[in-house]
Amino acid sequence: MLLLLSLLGLVAGLVRPSWVIRWGNKGTRRQVLLTYGLSSIVFLTLIGTTSNNPAIKPVAQETEPTPSTVIEQKQAEKPSDFEITPTATATPEPTPTPLPILIPMPMVCSSPTPVPTLTPTPVPVITTTPTATPTFAPTPTPILLLVEEARELENSISELVNEKRGELGLSSLTRSPHLDELARGYSASKHLDDFRKTSELRYLLHNSWSQKFPSGSPWFNADDDEEMINFCLEHPDFKDAMLHPDGRAMGMGIAVIDDTIYYTQVFDVLRVIGGDGKRIRLYENPRAVDVDWNTLKSFLMKDATDRQIYIDRSHGESSFVCADYAEMLHNNAEQAGIRTAYVSIKFPNSDSGHALNAFSVDGETVFIDCTGSTTPDPEISHDNVAYIEMGKSYGTIDLTIAEGFTYDYLEQYIVSVNKYKKEREACDESMNNYNNNVQQYNENVHDYNAHPTEEEYESLIAERVRLNEWDWQLGDWDKQLRQEAKSLGMGSGYYDPVHSLEDVADSTVIRIYIHW
Repeated sequence: MLLLLSLLGLVAGLVRPSWVIRWGNKGTRRQVLLTYGLSSIVFLTLIGTTSNNPAIKPVAQETEPTPSTVIEQKQAEKPSDFEITPTATATPEPTPTPLPILIPMPMVCSSPTPVPTLTPTPVPVITTTPTATPTFAPTPTPILLLVEEARELENSISELVNEKRGELGLSSLTRSPHLDELARGYSASKHLDDFRKTSELRYLLHNSWSQKFPSGSPWFNADDDEEMINFCLEHPDFKDAMLHPDGRAMGMGIAVIDDTIYYTQVFDVLRVIGGDGKRIRLYENPRAVDVDWNTLKSFLMKDATDRQIYIDRSHGESSFVCADYAEMLHNNAEQAGIRTAYVSIKFPNSDSGHALNAFSVDGETVFIDCTGSTTPDPEISHDNVAYIEMGKSYGTIDLTIAEGFTYDYLEQYIVSVNKYKKEREACDESMNNYNNNVQQYNENVHDYNAHPTEEEYESLIAERVRLNEWDWQLGDWDKQLRQEAKSLGMGSGYYDPVHSLEDVADSTVIRIYIHW
């Protein structure tokens, strides 16, 4: 309506401005255009914006809730001050605890399957260092029909051990016939502790377990190798021995006795404890070689192992004993490219033993003992050539003095030492007599000076000549003995080669173990 009036006003004003312009002195067409033209445009624009667009489909609006509905919704959304309704959450199902795995066995003649009893034999902690050929070797008769199958199972288990080691990036273990014999002997003894104590098994890591068949005779199954490996992997001690990074070789032994199968794994890893209570760890250099005596001697004289302070086990974790000396020298020599062995020996009536090292020189085994002192002297070397023979006393000779490495040489050396001792005692006794004679001579000279006589004078002159000749003889004798003592490496005092170990009443060697 307003648009129509504005258009009529615009048309009429253009014809006669005074019809529609009533203000001002005189109406003009310009005023008509400004007033009615502008109003027409404004009204036309308003009409266009408020009209419906036919290209847009209207969307049905949701019915707004009544005020009462809104109030009810707000009240429903408001949490109660006294009651809290917990949000329902799904309760996870508990993870079932796995049951122990039992090794299944096949049935024969429809008889019930026996459940084997797997009893791990704990490996004892060895706190000493010696070894030797076992003196206790009971040999129960195994079931002969299963011997061949037992050997096949031994090989299969050994192969699986190396597969497991390979998966972990560990080196493969070679089969050692010597360790096989040791493992089979322990199984054949029914894992008797006497066998372990009287053989080198006491120094090596080993696993042992048995499988009992209470309802019938034992037999082997096709998958026994995997069953046995899985059994070892389930026991931390067995697993650690089987996958030990220091291992180089292994032995496997199985024995069937009565209603039981005995299993034993032996690894060439020392189970010897040092002064700090930790296991001795030997560094092995695959490129280490045997050297000649001059090269070895030069290395030993430069090596500082013997200068370490000896601290007995009463000091607890701070102890440093013979096992630690042998470990240090072994690792130092291997790092220098010299092949070295760790050696343990045992004495009678003693739980403790002694540790040292061995080297191969021109095809001959040379033992070296570098055990130091509780009060080390930088000027004194404790590097000694050691001499070991079963049933004889342990002996040592200074490294710079020793000219032979057999026990016969030690015995000859002991003869020389005993001869020196007797001569030294005789020389010392003669010196005492000489001094007594000199004292008497001086007293006679004092008496003569108080009451001189011709006869006394001649006697004193003769005595003086005799004492001078005696003095010269004693001087030559003493000089000779000092040179002999130096050649024997005894210095100013006597060093007993067969009583060089403190707190060892009887140094007779009853067991030897050499770990190359």
